[in-house]
Parts: sequence; C-alpha cells; structure tokens
Amino acid sequence: MPPRKQHLKSRNGCIQCKRRKIKCDERLPLCGPCNKHRISCSFEGTTLSSATPPARHNSPPPDLQYAPPITPSSLLNLELLHNFTSRTYCTVSSSLVLSLEQKEFYRAGFVQVAFKYDYFIHALLAASGFHIVYLMQRNLIPPSQTSQPLETYLIAAHTHHNTALRSFRSTLYNVTPENCSAVFGCAALITLMSLAQPPYPDPAASSIISESPRTVSSLVLDWFRLLRGIEPAYQMYIELVHSGPLAPIFSSKVDYGKGPVDPEISSHLDSLCFAFSQHSTPNIRRVCNNATSVLKTAFAGVGERRETSAGLGWLVSVDEEFVRLLEGNCQEALVVLGWFCVLLDELRDMWWAEGWAVKILNGVEGLLDEFWVEWVRWPCEAVRGKENESGESGCKLDENGGNGVEVGVVDLGYDGLLDPQL
Repeated sequence: MPPRKQHLKSRNGCIQCKRRKIKCDERLPLCGPCNKHRISCSFEGTTLSSATPPARHNSPPPDLQYAPPITPSSLLNLELLHNFTSRTYCTVSSSLVLSLEQKEFYRAGFVQVAFKYDYFIHALLAASGFHIVYLMQRNLIPPSQTSQPLETYLIAAHTHHNTALRSFRSTLYNVTPENCSAVFGCAALITLMSLAQPPYPDPAASSIISESPRTVSSLVLDWFRLLRGIEPAYQMYIELVHSGPLAPIFSSKVDYGKGPVDPEISSHLDSLCFAFSQHSTPNIRRVCNNATSVLKTAFAGVGERRETSAGLGWLVSVDEEFVRLLEGNCQEALVVLGWFCVLLDELRDMWWAEGWAVKILNGVEGLLDEFWVEWVRWPCEAVRGKENESGESGCKLDENGGNGVEVGVVDLGYDGLLDPQL
C-alpha cells in the first residue's frame, strides 16, 4: 500500500472556510472558495505585508495599484530639479576651476544629501527657480527649454525659499552630528538666494508675490544675522562637516589671509583707520578699526586667486558691535561696508550676485554726510569702473545649454565663509 500523501496543515484560513469546514487556499485579497461561491471573505482589505504568508500556494500577486496622477506642481518641481543638475550646480561650487570629481559631486552627490532633509531640498529647488528666472529675463535660455512663463518660476522659487527658511530656522536650534552637513549646505544656498532674489519684486511678476520692498541696508543686515546665526554650530561640528557627506567641497584648501593685499587698497584702509582716530569716538574707533583689520585680512584671502569665499567670510568675522553700528547707520561703519563692496564685486560674474556691489554702494552713499562720503570715493570708482568695462555681466550658457565651468563661484564649503582665522 503506497504511503499516504502528506499535507501541510495551516490555521490561517479565512473565517468563512473554517465555518464551512473546507480547505482555504489563503489567497489574498479574496480566497478561492469564497470567490467561487461569490460570498464575502474575511481576507478582504488585508494587505500582503500585514498577513502571514500561506504555507504553499501558486496564487498570482495582487493587482498592482495605479500610480497617482502627476500634478502640475510635481512636474514643475521635476523641472527645477533638472535645471539644477544641468545648469545651476556649476554655479554654486567652491573653486574657479572644478575637478571632474567636484563637478560630479555638485551635480549628483549634493542633490542626494538634499533629498534627506526638507529644508535642504526646498532651498535647492528655490535656487534653481531663481536661476531660471535670471536666464529667462536675459534671454539666455531658449523658450523650448522651459514649460512655464517666467511668473510661474518666480512664484515657485519664492514659495520654496520661504518654506526652506521656516524649516531651516527651527533646525538651527537642533543641530546634531547627523544633520550638521545638511544644515551648512542649506545655509550656503540660502545665502546665495538672499542675493539671487531682487531687492524689489519684479514688476513683470504677479502681484501674488506681496513681499514688501526691502532696503539695501536691511538686506545686508539679513546676511549678517543668517551667517552669524550658524557660526556657533559650525565651530562645534567643523570636523564632522569637513569629513561628512559634503567633504568633496573641502577638497581644495585655501590658506586665507596669506596672500598679498593690493598696495593701493592697503594704503587706503590705513588712511581710513587714521581718520577714525581723528574724528570718531573711542568706541566707534575701536569697533571700526577691528572691522577694517578683518577686511584687510579678507582682501589677502581673495588675492590673485579670487577666492571669493574669503570676502563673504568678513560678514561672519566682524563683531556684534559693528553690526549694531550698521543698524544705527553709523557713518564710520557704513564707510567700512562700502569698502567691503570691493570684495563683493569679485562675485560680479555670478548670476546671483550681479550688480549687488553697486547697489550697496549707492545705498551707502545716500546715507553718508559730506565728510564721510569722500572715504568711499575710491570703492565707488573701482566698482563702477569694472562694471562699465565688463558691460552686462552674467552667467553664459555653453553649447550644451548649461553654465560654463570657467565662471566665478562662491565657496559653499565655509572654509572662508566661516573661517575662524578671518
């Protein structure tokens, strides 16, 4: 007599089959017997992940769910991401000439880190949106490469920027070893965007953007507050930031403050300090002399290599008393700010900084009296002269529709932006 065939027993059948005392094949979401007799089954509504897999059966997988429809906003975000990885990425790097590894990092690795943090990815998409607006305003991007009117990109950029700022500000109170790299990468993009968005809304844009006009001085103070706000956390996690996910940014080390300072600039700054000693109160003299000394160090950091991050580092390195003097429109502090514009002008080839040195100098001139305005005459002539020589500056597109690599770029690695030596 042949051996009896063994059957695997299971107690996982549906309630209906158990009541009828028949074998349940345990198929999901509707077992075979219940389906055959067209009756309800206790398996209905049960997902594969929540149910214990049956002992053995050959049932097909459940029907795959349809993907949700793609909305216009999601398509726009995809377009912003594409623009960043094809154009914007090479305008936010850390050196005048990028290695192949660095270019690939900004195109892919930088974005990969951003995906993990909502404030970071919103900042990245905002930067891309402002970049598209800049290119469209100057007819530097073919209409065939955009799907929306300029107004749509401008609104999207502002929306992402505001969302990034809200989340970023709350994160600053909880910087950890795990998120410190993302915090500083996001801070770099937000710094860029504080320049990229015009100080007054584009008149061609919709009135939906109801941002009130900002003065030049308030914008500069915004820079100070932003950069100085992240400095303590940066100093705490500096080693982790340099060795973490954004490590490729720091591959080109720059010895800030070791280069030569233009003799003419050095002489003017020395004369300015002498003027402080003759015409300023002891407190103002002390604070502005310190700010001028830091400025001279920043000029040495820029040097012939045009390491522009050293210039932005000045915003972090001046003390809080100097910022308060600026808030009160102190004449001497405004003069020092005017000289900072010579450093800021090193960024004139960047799409997001175009024209800002002149704008700030114009604002400074309007606030100075007859005596102190003479002390910004040289910066005004130098900056405006370069602007006239270069004509309309901007980020030029190469034959592939992207930005050329040989363009001035700001250091987002914070070696200069938050360097304690400055």
